[in-house]
Amino acid sequence: MTRAGRVTSIRRRCGPGTLDFALRSLRGGKHAFMEMAPLAIAHEPRVEQAVEAWRQLTPWQRRSVTLEDLAAKAGLTPGEFLGAVVRASFEHGGPITDLIIASAFPGVMRTAVKRALRPNGVEDRALLMEHMRSCVDRVRTSSPYREVSDSGALR
Repeated sequence: MTRAGRVTSIRRRCGPGTLDFALRSLRGGKHAFMEMAPLAIAHEPRVEQAVEAWRQLTPWQRRSVTLEDLAAKAGLTPGEFLGAVVRASFEHGGPITDLIIASAFPGVMRTAVKRALRPNGVEDRALLMEHMRSCVDRVRTSSPYREVSDSGALR
C-alpha cells in the first residue's frame, strides 16, 4: 500500500516466484489453499497465526493480500508455509495433492509421447494405450447413469 492509501499493483506482487503465482492453476487458488491451512496447524503451529489473520480479513482484503504477507505475519518463510499446507493436504487427500500431480503430468506425457514416436518406442506406445484404456474404464465405471440390478451387478 502506498502512503496515499492506494493498494500497490497486485499483478506486481503476485508475479513469478510468489506463492499466489505458484497456486494459480489450483482450482480456487489461494482460497482453496487457505481452506486447507487449518489442517496444517498440527504440523506447524505457527500456521495458526496466518489462519487467524485470514479469517479476520474481509472478502476484498482477501483478494488483495498475498500468501507471503500471511506467512510473514505468522513468522514463516513462504517455503515453510507452503510445505506445511501441502503436507497436511497430502496426508488428508486434499486438492493440493492433485495440483502437485497435475503440475508434473504434462511434462511426463510430453516425454512419453516423444519417446513413443521414435521407431523403437513400442513399449512407450503400449504404456500410453494402457493409460488411455484405464482412463476410459474409470469414466465408464463412475458414470452416474449406470443401472444396478437387484443382485448389485452393473448392467
